[in-house]
Amino acid sequence: MSNHISDLQALNDFNIVGNPGPSPKVIEVIWSLSPLGWVKTNSDGAPRASPGHASNGENMLGGFSSYASIQYSLLAEPVAAMREIETAKGKKIEILFG
Repeated sequence: MSNHISDLQALNDFNIVGNPGPSPKVIEVIWSLSPLGWVKTNSDGAPRASPGHASNGENMLGGFSSYASIQYSLLAEPVAAMREIETAKGKKIEILFG
């Protein structure tokens, strides 16, 4: 069961007692400038299932999005990071900050 009120209401409609579990934790994230001479990057990789059709993307070095074949979820993220490192190398960027 997830932590959505609509899920709890649906269970109540069928007289099912549910345990919604703990509330999600909120973590504050603050963006910061890259150190001088560094390039800040952001990449992501995700499969549709595990294993499944996967894609990866990057949005700081000119951007790309590509099909990454059939992969397990544990491989989709590192494949995206490796692709981004290859892109940076091709652009003669030596220091990445992610």
